[in-house]
Amino acid sequence: MKSYFRFKPLLVEQEGKYVPFEDGEAYPEDGCIRIVPDKNESSHFKARMRRIGLFSVVDLTAHPNENDKIRPNKNYHGDAGEQNANIIYSDVVREPACDMIYEIVSGMPEDGLIPKPHTRKVLVRADGVVGGIAYAWEAVEAEASAEETVRLCAEGEACPIDEMQVFEIPGFRTETLYFAVKPSSMMDQVSDLPPEKVEKPAPVAPAEEPAPQPAPVVVPVAPAVQEEKPWITHDATMIPQPVDMRLTPMQRLIAAQTGINPRRGRSLQELIEDKWQQSRLNQLGHPVNAIATGDPVANPVQLAVEAVRSAWNNPDMRTPLLKSLSGIEEFGISFKECREIVRKSTIEKELNELEAQRLKMLSEMEQLRKGRDDLRTQLKQEIRRDEAAAFAEAVKKTEAAKAAQAECEKQAEHARDAVRSAQEALDALSNGELERKLCEFANNSRILEQLQRIKERHEKADAAGSDTIAEKISLEAFVARIIDAFAAEGWVIDHAFAANLAVCTALSQVTVFGGPAGSGKSSAPALIAEALGWKSAGKFARIAPGCKDAQAALGHLEGRPALVLLDDANTAPGDPFRGASDAAWKLCVSIQDAEAGRPVNANLLDKGFAIRLARPASDEKWQPAQKTPAAPVPPADLEALQAEARAIAADYMSDALAERMNKLRSTLAEQGLSLSRRALDDTWYYCGAMLALLKGDANADEIFDMAVAQRILPALLASAPIEALVQLKPIIKNMPNCSALLTQPLPVML
Repeated sequence: MKSYFRFKPLLVEQEGKYVPFEDGEAYPEDGCIRIVPDKNESSHFKARMRRIGLFSVVDLTAHPNENDKIRPNKNYHGDAGEQNANIIYSDVVREPACDMIYEIVSGMPEDGLIPKPHTRKVLVRADGVVGGIAYAWEAVEAEASAEETVRLCAEGEACPIDEMQVFEIPGFRTETLYFAVKPSSMMDQVSDLPPEKVEKPAPVAPAEEPAPQPAPVVVPVAPAVQEEKPWITHDATMIPQPVDMRLTPMQRLIAAQTGINPRRGRSLQELIEDKWQQSRLNQLGHPVNAIATGDPVANPVQLAVEAVRSAWNNPDMRTPLLKSLSGIEEFGISFKECREIVRKSTIEKELNELEAQRLKMLSEMEQLRKGRDDLRTQLKQEIRRDEAAAFAEAVKKTEAAKAAQAECEKQAEHARDAVRSAQEALDALSNGELERKLCEFANNSRILEQLQRIKERHEKADAAGSDTIAEKISLEAFVARIIDAFAAEGWVIDHAFAANLAVCTALSQVTVFGGPAGSGKSSAPALIAEALGWKSAGKFARIAPGCKDAQAALGHLEGRPALVLLDDANTAPGDPFRGASDAAWKLCVSIQDAEAGRPVNANLLDKGFAIRLARPASDEKWQPAQKTPAAPVPPADLEALQAEARAIAADYMSDALAERMNKLRSTLAEQGLSLSRRALDDTWYYCGAMLALLKGDANADEIFDMAVAQRILPALLASAPIEALVQLKPIIKNMPNCSALLTQPLPVML
């Protein structure tokens, strides 16, 4: 397996201390430099590098130039073959001094065995603190498969840890180096290089009396003969050539390579030996090879052109020359291509000249524009200076005109407001708004009159007494009466539907009946009155839609308990409860769907249960109903039915239904939807009473679903904002009756 040595800069000496090396991006890949053998140590290069170990010292103080010892690696192409973009010669890579670097190990094991460190002495870190004792180590024999370990000596020597520098720096790849180093100011020598020998000056002899000098003898001076220096020839190819910065980084790296024909593929050792031999031959004055001193090789293209030109100069040889050239394979095509290239080159040159002229003209136009702007600015300044007084007067007049304009706009706005008010009044007269306000005024003015009438009716009823004594019946008997009353009209209903009608009628004063045309929403209240025995006793009244004064239509009841049906209450404008607000009356309201009726407000839907009836199924076989006259029944006491319904609800109400009701209330409150107290009471009593009436056939989930769909959900649909209604669907997804109600055309205003 092929191996090589690399050097990664970690620390740099600055002012007697070491600082981390921060220019690692200058060396791509792993931030390393490949170490190559110097020409003087090719034989023992690998042995010395292995002896140095992990830490080394590089001294470049004697080599200040950029490419003295660190040079680009010509074998680096950015691929997986070579990962080091630079090389460094091994003669400047030295082993650090023995007491310079200390590796730091974590803790002192009991047996003293640790993995082999990379320095001769180590420091021990205990509890996060590096001790000031340096320990040497000795090798220990270990198994072949085990990791090489050493044993720390029991005794160490003191080390000035307070004056040393401690570093924790990433090494090669994922390795982290933790070591301490003495600053260079504390070291006489930082590497294994021998110190420079300084010759001591020779002792100075004591001064003696000068001996008498003989008379000077004149000797002719011979010309000085200069010593002949050895012939040294420098290799010009070693001079770095300038690199074109327009090239790509890889091309610039290749162009920066030096040497005589590097011949990629040769080993680094061969290149070094060739360079070394060439330098020795040049220094010894060896003659240059004949191939370098002979005539240069002629270019075959140039020779061929000269031959063609000489033949073309002879007019007689032009025809044979053309025939010979045309006989060459693909010569004509290549000649045409060359001519086309020359023609395109000429065209491109002309286009470049035109582009240069265009750019020049644009530059001149830009200069003219700038000059025009400067001249305009200068003229404006001169005009302002010469006409300053006139401008001040004009500005004053302009400000006055703006103030007058603002005043006129204010008056115009007041006039527009008056026009809008007049238009709104006119629209109110034309679209019924005035009529609505007059109706409200009339209603308010008749409140005292109605209260007085109600008081007189109650006093008259109390004085005269009731002409008919109401019978107290049970809630189950009321359910049976409802089934019989509906059957007499040919309307067959089951026990659960009859129980629903009985509980809704008994618990709330107002019951709303809705559904499509033909569902029986106007007939159901009359049948309920028949089941109560109030219709035959004259305690049932129906107010037709559009009735101006219900008080006159209900005058015969005279404050007695009665069931009043407000039929199609949302088909005519006005208040459907006008004249029908007696507390002794049970109100039933039938409303049309959204296609035919007006929107119903949330106040009406929150007064009681809203029962929605359906048409007969289309898949049922239809035949005319067989009506039979129902036997008259005595009038029932509705207040007693209400008291019984609430009593049995308290006995049969389950904890699970109560908990589910509270959970629904909390969920609606999170969406900003609140429920009225009477709605919560009616829902609670409904669930308990239905559980008591249905007994073994009772389904708690269906009962709770029906209670929410008839007592809570209609008022929410009429009062909740659109954002809350969007969040309502997932809340009732497991309640089929409530989910079905969302698809019905309810007459509510969203």
